[in-house]
Amino acid sequence: MSSTDSQPVTHAYFDSSAVFEPADGPGTVLITGTATNATDIANIEISDGGTPLASTGGFQSSNAKWGVIATLPAGKHILTATVTELTGASYTINSPYRLVTGIQNQPYVYQELDENSSGVFTRISNYDGSGTLVSQTAVALNGDAAAPLSIAFDPTATFAGSTEALLTGTTSAYGSTSAIEIFDGSAASTVDPASGALLSSAKPLGYATLGTDGTWSFDAHVAPGTHVFTAVAMGVSGQVASSQSSFTITAGVVGSPYVYQEVDHGASGGVAATTSYAADGSVVGRSNNGGPTINGGSSTGAVIRSAYDDVMTGDGTGDTTFLFRHGFGQDEVTNFQYLSAAQSPTGIEHDVLSLPQSVFSTLAQVMHHTTTALDGSAVIHLSRTDTIKLDGVTKADLITHPNVFRFHG
Repeated sequence: MSSTDSQPVTHAYFDSSAVFEPADGPGTVLITGTATNATDIANIEISDGGTPLASTGGFQSSNAKWGVIATLPAGKHILTATVTELTGASYTINSPYRLVTGIQNQPYVYQELDENSSGVFTRISNYDGSGTLVSQTAVALNGDAAAPLSIAFDPTATFAGSTEALLTGTTSAYGSTSAIEIFDGSAASTVDPASGALLSSAKPLGYATLGTDGTWSFDAHVAPGTHVFTAVAMGVSGQVASSQSSFTITAGVVGSPYVYQEVDHGASGGVAATTSYAADGSVVGRSNNGGPTINGGSSTGAVIRSAYDDVMTGDGTGDTTFLFRHGFGQDEVTNFQYLSAAQSPTGIEHDVLSLPQSVFSTLAQVMHHTTTALDGSAVIHLSRTDTIKLDGVTKADLITHPNVFRFHG
């Protein structure tokens, strides 16, 4: 709080949250608060980054609630209130939140970022175009400090076309991440390691879509050739973090049985696996640490069909098909085996998820509609009411083992 030389005799506060009122026009927000000794207040002026928005005028009662309606343009907003008393004394207070309006390409249009007294973000609330709360996430805290901004790729990409890949990953400080930009190029050529400043030698591809669970995704359309990717996360407070994909892709291959190839690298930088894809997205071949294996085939074991809101359990022997049609509700699959016989320590074949072609026909489409539960398990959303939770199986597990999926008519 700042003031003039005269000491204020009143106290004014913002309420802990604003209220979005888009029914009165896009970006319309109700900003409220309280004031004590309010009869000594001549005016409270609300400003957005120094630009006046609205004023309250004076008050008739000593302890008063105040509120103003303001229309905010698309962008980020830091609100302040300048309180002017009848004596001429004035002081400024800061809102305990930041607002973001006009958000595009997300399941929400408005955001409120709540801050504690130290300016550390503690919670993010997302609202749709009608002003209805659609999700709310607490920002990870370590003591009284927000978790450092970070960004990571999932271990592999997902084939989405001969020159297209679905890139996915996570950002640990979701809620303090304002944007993730994807580059075609290595991290070393994209971000200055000393200052975090963005350099220009890598090709910018666009901005990722942030999920409400801290995951992100991006459809990368690239030219024929070999590519490595960098994701750069930008925090709401200006901090920058970056990560390079642990894989490279070779897109638009001609004259081969495959049109797209991905080379995955381990922690040491050595080649861990190479996977080749045909034009229809099927796996032509896969080599693991130099030992070639061919993935594919169809499930010939037991078939378990979902009825409604089921818990479906594999028997642990593999080669079981879990078949889903429309209207099955919220299902959960336990003991799902995703490793192939060549990868499994017991030599059993993987289980299969059979999904309707009317909803999905490629792995990329499935991954677009897969989120992560609080326990790390993958959740596939076929619709707003039909979901499949795979206990103990992560989204990364599914991406790296695409042959667990079948698509039926």
